[in-house]
Amino acid sequence: MSESTTIDSDVREIERLTERAVGLAALGTEADAGFVTTIVPDEHKVVLIDGERLDGVEDRPWHSRGTVVVGTVDTFTRYVNLHASDDATTVWIQHDEDDLGTTTASIGEVVAVIDDHAPDLAGWGEHRAVLPLRTTREWRHWVGHDAVMLGQQEFANHLRQGLQAVIDPDHATILEVAEALVVTQSSSLESIARSSGQLHITTHREAKGRIAGGKEETEVPETFRLRIAPFLDRDPVEIEARLHYRQVGDTLALGYVLTAPAAALERAVRHVTETVELGIDSPAVRDRIYRGTPATTDQRRRPMPRATSA
Repeated sequence: MSESTTIDSDVREIERLTERAVGLAALGTEADAGFVTTIVPDEHKVVLIDGERLDGVEDRPWHSRGTVVVGTVDTFTRYVNLHASDDATTVWIQHDEDDLGTTTASIGEVVAVIDDHAPDLAGWGEHRAVLPLRTTREWRHWVGHDAVMLGQQEFANHLRQGLQAVIDPDHATILEVAEALVVTQSSSLESIARSSGQLHITTHREAKGRIAGGKEETEVPETFRLRIAPFLDRDPVEIEARLHYRQVGDTLALGYVLTAPAAALERAVRHVTETVELGIDSPAVRDRIYRGTPATTDQRRRPMPRATSA
């Protein structure tokens, strides 16, 4: 083969590769798809290396990632202050206004995305701190029985178990009421009357053996004042509980209805928001506290398009 023939062959190969390069480059530009077009010689291929799989080989991960779940506002803000970036970190607060927190499931959460998008630079969003908004056992005790009618024994037990939350009347009065309800539960109900903020319950006890029969009077306050902390390590809120009763034959069912528990919970969530804002050191991060839910890590990743041949 002559030297001129070899040169002509090389020129044609260069022209062919150039045509392929122009076509692939145009594909990437026109679609504006955010992926890279790569040209390789025949019998070669591009291999995508997942950086995450190298984390066990390298001395340290390529970037910080993972989600920590904390239990208090103080722990949340301390962690954010330790890792936050003035350019990228965001904080998101979300809660379900229709959920009164009567179960152990969270009613919302506070999320810090440490490596979120910056104004001029995309972020992975893989390093996060989460504070679930879970109500306390005391809150669930009272709100979980809102508008639930109970027998005398059950209602008495409910009062005893939730005694620490009652601020009016005093604890001694509540214990006396609970004891009276237990004692009279087997007596026949004669009458119920409301007077001077009290529910007057009159029952009649049948004589049994040496126990004399007769009428028994029990007074139950019509309203209770409660002070309950909806969230762990947060300030309590005050709620009024108004007594309700139902007479079924000669038996009595008792319950209560809370005054605006949803509004009280909303105030508690707002207090969490304010405390988070006060606890974050960076003014830039404080300006990026939002109501809502951040994008998930999966939403930030677009699947790599399949390789095609020209």
